[in-house]
Amino acid sequence: MGRMREEMWRLRVTIIHLLPERYRNAVNPPYDLSREESRNWRRTVAERVLNLTEPDAMGKAACPLCGAVPQFEGIGYSYPIGLERHLLGSHRSAQCDVIYASIGLQRVRHREKWPGDYGPYGCD
Repeated sequence: MGRMREEMWRLRVTIIHLLPERYRNAVNPPYDLSREESRNWRRTVAERVLNLTEPDAMGKAACPLCGAVPQFEGIGYSYPIGLERHLLGSHRSAQCDVIYASIGLQRVRHREKWPGDYGPYGCD
């Protein structure tokens, strides 16, 4: 299990480090979040990504992190509501894989700081 956790950690870090720097800084989780801050961190990341994203002339934007677009439209998410739903995985939207990896890394960092406290994410 320890080796598998180490490999998952490495994959999550690699995904984040492959992003352009402005997005990497927005989604890379800090080490020093409290339990309450960890709960709100996902929404903060979505807001940061939305602020860095420019929609096209039609008010649509592909996910700047994973490149996803809605299957039924294929041109981009409505900005900002549709893209926010994709980033958060809310309203039956498929969550952005990069945000998902970032949340997993945040969970690991939370457990490193507070061993035994599963925090807002549950066990790893």
